[in-house]
Amino acid sequence: MGEVPQKRKPDHENSEQPAKKTAVGLTRDHRFFYEDGNCVLRVEDVLFKVHRSVLLLEEGSVFHDLFKLPQPSGNEVAEGTSEEFPIVLQGDTVSQFSNLLFTFYSRPYQLADMQKAVCLPTVASFMDVAELAHKYGMPRTYNYAINVIFSQCRMSMRMNPSPLLSALTVDAAANFMRRVGHVLSLEANPTLISGVLPMLSPFFDQSPKYAYISMELSDRYALGDTDGAYALMTLPLDATFAISPNVPVIPGAVDGRGRLALTLPQRSRLLEAYRRIMDEWPALVKRGAEMVSAHDCARAIARSRQNPTSAVSQATGNEKFEDCEADWDSIWKRACDRMLLANSHIDTLQRLKALVPFLKVVAKEEDEIDLEGSKPCWNEVVHTVDALIAQLMANLPKMFLPESL
Repeated sequence: MGEVPQKRKPDHENSEQPAKKTAVGLTRDHRFFYEDGNCVLRVEDVLFKVHRSVLLLEEGSVFHDLFKLPQPSGNEVAEGTSEEFPIVLQGDTVSQFSNLLFTFYSRPYQLADMQKAVCLPTVASFMDVAELAHKYGMPRTYNYAINVIFSQCRMSMRMNPSPLLSALTVDAAANFMRRVGHVLSLEANPTLISGVLPMLSPFFDQSPKYAYISMELSDRYALGDTDGAYALMTLPLDATFAISPNVPVIPGAVDGRGRLALTLPQRSRLLEAYRRIMDEWPALVKRGAEMVSAHDCARAIARSRQNPTSAVSQATGNEKFEDCEADWDSIWKRACDRMLLANSHIDTLQRLKALVPFLKVVAKEEDEIDLEGSKPCWNEVVHTVDALIAQLMANLPKMFLPESL
């Protein structure tokens, strides 16, 4: 994190000075070693001299219990009162503890400035804060940190692609998302994880590993497949394979053919979902035919004349559009048949995505429709396909639930 404001003068005047060595061969932290501090702590080989009042900001923290321990009598020196006898914090890193102290010592405007832009180091710093706040029993600090993390992730989802993931390799992105999931699950509701998983979706076309990360986290935190497994439906049906018990392949790895390795239960669950989605095809085709039938040019014009303020009416000033009496219902059915012949091996979602080019081909070749002249009508037909895709995507999570549900 950034430089801490000088609320109290440290024992050095310039934070850029080299860190000093203590009498016992340890290094003083260059930011958090205050001359008026009354508590010395050691993290790894670095000493921090801070104020007990800062560590006691939250009632019931581990530091409250620590400072209540009986003090030595006689000539014995109490831990934490000198550089020779610091309180040793096991398992923390200097970076983690520095980030926690920065949160305590910084001014509110500094913390606010850090959160104005989406930044990977900011998220990483607050993940340090969240982990140590959880470890030391500081729920308010933990909640503050995860709110920052969640907010940064949600902000990044409004950018395409996410600045938090775009600079990372797929393996680094996997580790980042795993850590985000871990931090959010320490004390928070696991559904927060559902809110950050969509960060991965813009990257699905780059590598199937991104979809697997989503599935892995969904399984780990029992999200009921509503946010993870169905992400794999964005992949072609033959883009995954089940790992053989005799082949040492790590789940989530990608083989030489670009296929994603799944465990046998994962693969079985995915294929069952594919089967259910394939069963949706006839109903989707029928619904699409009904929708485009309602959008036939002649009928759209008739409706527009009854409602002059409609968007269709505003587009009917084009004489070519008014002359177009295309039977999109017939075009739709023929395009679906031709597309199915060419793409019978792909799943329903991929079929819908492939349908628009076939609609255009059938409209031009078989009916000789001037698509430029009937552009408003054509746009309505394209919107029909988009609506069917959106409907299917909205229902994907249900495809992964047990039949009894």
